[in-house]
Amino acid sequence: MVTYRLDRIVRQKDQDLRQIVEHLALGQVPEAVQLLDNQHRIHEYGNRNDRMRAIASAYASAPSASLVVSPDNASRRELNEAIRNELRSRGELGNDIATVAVLQTRRDMTAADRRVANSYGDGDVLRYTRSNKEVGVAKGVYGTVLQVDAQANRLTMRLQDGRVTTYDPSRAFGVEIYQPEARSFALGERIQFTKPWNEERIANRDVGVITALDSTGGITVQLGEKSQRTVSWNLNQMPHVDYAYAMTSYSAQGTTVDRVLIQIDSGDSKTRHLVDRSLAYVAASRSRHELELFTDDKSRLATVLNREVKKPTALSQEQTLEFAQAVG
Repeated sequence: MVTYRLDRIVRQKDQDLRQIVEHLALGQVPEAVQLLDNQHRIHEYGNRNDRMRAIASAYASAPSASLVVSPDNASRRELNEAIRNELRSRGELGNDIATVAVLQTRRDMTAADRRVANSYGDGDVLRYTRSNKEVGVAKGVYGTVLQVDAQANRLTMRLQDGRVTTYDPSRAFGVEIYQPEARSFALGERIQFTKPWNEERIANRDVGVITALDSTGGITVQLGEKSQRTVSWNLNQMPHVDYAYAMTSYSAQGTTVDRVLIQIDSGDSKTRHLVDRSLAYVAASRSRHELELFTDDKSRLATVLNREVKKPTALSQEQTLEFAQAVG
């Protein structure tokens, strides 16, 4: 049998950048950080607000080619807002036209949790991926949690058609659970799809730019960097979208862009379990040509990025919840 080995990195077109990624792929983090420093790719800002503004400014200098990667959802939201403000100040993003509730996947719930009513919260949105006669739903229907009865293990839901139903969640299989979060959108907004949309041939994390938008949520998005293909719908009917300026490394997996800007706060205890060798490799390897890293303390980078953090499969339930909320 002929054996082939895939051991050559081809995504990085810049030789200096490829050397950095090769070191990270081998777990040689101190060597990679030294190369980053030697190549003047590290920018130190002790003040968090200054760092966020610097990243926003760097992104806005080449928005169509750039992606920001940050460890957790809190910093991701902060960066998305900073970048939107910077783009708006440069006249590259219009005023907000529509505000809708987008759906963010709850990644903290295990298969066992899904069977227990007390795991759900009022306002959670459920999508049924299978038809269920007991619940009275067809495949693809959405419902919103109105009430949780932990003692009887019952959920009360309002379905899309206005019906209210109460059932035992242990008897409903194939359920996706989301939390709604408000997002305001404008013309020129760069957004990502957070769920596959098979009918429109759109994959999870595909990116597009809003070219038409009205106050009711009617939207048209041009897909891809060079594609002329567009898709139109109403955000209230398909709300699986979010801003595409900054992502966590978890969400950025599979993404390829020309330029990556990484945000690392070495002194943030809340993100300690997220900053490790895996984040360094995934974030750095998303880029074809350019890589820049923004941090609070350059001297600590090699240490914090050289950690090997155990992921949720080996963590306690409390730590798993914390991890999921941070990167979801």
